[in-house]
Amino acid sequence: MLQRKRETTRRERDRMAGEPLSPALLERIGGIQPFPPAGGDGRVRSFRIFTCHGNVDEGNLAVGLLRIQREDGERPGELGLTVDQRILNGEGTLHSQRARARCRGDAIASLMDWDLSSRFFGGDGEPAAGLTAEESGRVEGGTIEFRKGSSAVRRSVSGSLTSDWSLFTAIERLAFESPRLPAFDVLEGLSLLRPGHRLVYRGLYHWSGGGVDGPLRWFQQTGHGTLPYEYWLDGGHRLLVASTLARAYVLDDRAEEALRARQEEVQRRVRARRARKNA
Repeated sequence: MLQRKRETTRRERDRMAGEPLSPALLERIGGIQPFPPAGGDGRVRSFRIFTCHGNVDEGNLAVGLLRIQREDGERPGELGLTVDQRILNGEGTLHSQRARARCRGDAIASLMDWDLSSRFFGGDGEPAAGLTAEESGRVEGGTIEFRKGSSAVRRSVSGSLTSDWSLFTAIERLAFESPRLPAFDVLEGLSLLRPGHRLVYRGLYHWSGGGVDGPLRWFQQTGHGTLPYEYWLDGGHRLLVASTLARAYVLDDRAEEALRARQEEVQRRVRARRARKNA
């Protein structure tokens, strides 16, 4: 009986992920598909959002997409970003965030001003009442001004300010060495202020998968208010994978198709459950 218990414990341990999300672990749990071939329009990046709930063989799902389009700014030394992020939960509710941001063309794509639209959609595809928000913001003289309708809120920042989405673009322009950057603040989702972040180059990451010959180049971002972000790029400075906690962003031109398929699957399940309940 003790032997069976030990074997059961060993099997359970083997099923646990037991480590932070990385390209190697994502490949093991089905989160890595062949990456898009290098080349093409480097101004647009589409990522499949993948989550892991701690087990190797269950609960690991593609739950959304993140698309970031980079554009030349209206003035020299500026760039524009258009962001589309959609995340689906298990009950079929879709959270859609769309944003446009104007950034400086510096090492962290520091924010200048932005507009953000946040909406929720039910399993039937209809907007959820009362859950739509339109916001905007700007940074000037070390102060952030958030605007929502006729109200404004101001917050001080300790240094340069970027966003998690901006860094996905900025990191592709960095040299493969630790950036000589002072600490900076991050506006997560263009809404939540996370102060005191730093970005370092961890070196080579020896892994070959997804149709890419390694090694990859590995950066790490740490700071207050959030768990570390890890970034893995190929030798051409293309961001392939980013991860934090149980969520990973995996470069995938088919991210929209994967989300649509997942949405249809969840909607079928919700309809079937409702039909059983009403039978």
